[in-house]
Amino acid sequence: DSLAILAPGRTSALVPRSLGEAMELSKLLADSTIVPTQFRGKPGDVFVAMQLGMEVGLSPIQAVQSIAVINGRPSIYGDALLGIVMASAAFEDISEEVVKDGPAPEQNYAICSVTRKGGKVTERRFSWADAQRAGLTSKELYKTYPQRMLAMRARSWALRDAFPDVLRGLQVREETEDYSAGPLTHEENMMPRRKTILHEQDGKHFVES
Repeated sequence: DSLAILAPGRTSALVPRSLGEAMELSKLLADSTIVPTQFRGKPGDVFVAMQLGMEVGLSPIQAVQSIAVINGRPSIYGDALLGIVMASAAFEDISEEVVKDGPAPEQNYAICSVTRKGGKVTERRFSWADAQRAGLTSKELYKTYPQRMLAMRARSWALRDAFPDVLRGLQVREETEDYSAGPLTHEENMMPRRKTILHEQDGKHFVES
C-alpha cells in the first residue's frame, strides 16, 4: 500500500493515512539528513513530533522542522507558533512592539496584543527587569538579541493565553530553552501540561474510519 496521500490545500503535503504509514514515514524521515539532528535515528521522536504537529495543523515535514524537544518537552519555534494562530479562524489581529521607556535597560519591555474574532483582546508584556528576575539576562541570546528575546516571551504569553484551544498546550521553544532541566519553578508549574500522545491516543489522528 502507499505510504501517504496528497493533502489538498494551497500546497500539497504527504500525510499518513494509518498508524502503520505514520511509523513508516517516521522511520524514513529519521534516516534522512533533512530533519534536525535531534530527530536523526529517532523514529519515535519523529512520530510524536508529527502527531503533535497534526493536532495544530502542521504537515509532517513542517512538524519536524518546527518542533524541538527541549528538556524532554516538545516545543515549537515562536514564528511557527504565530503561523499556527494566524491560520486559525479565531484569529483577527496582532500587534507587537519593543518599548524603550527610559535610558536604563530595566525600563525596556516588549508588548504583544492579540485579538480574537469578536473583538476580545489579550495583551501581555515582558520587560528586561522580568528577564533579570528570572536569571535570563546572562544568557548569550539575551546579550546578543535582547529585543528579539523580550518580544518572543511577550508573544508566547499572549498567544498561549489567547488561543489555548488552537495551541492545545504546546510550549514555545524560545521560552522552554530558558528553563533549566532541574526541578520546575513556580512559573513552569503554572504552564499547561500534556502527556505523551504516542501512548495517550495510540495514533488517533492517523487512522481513517
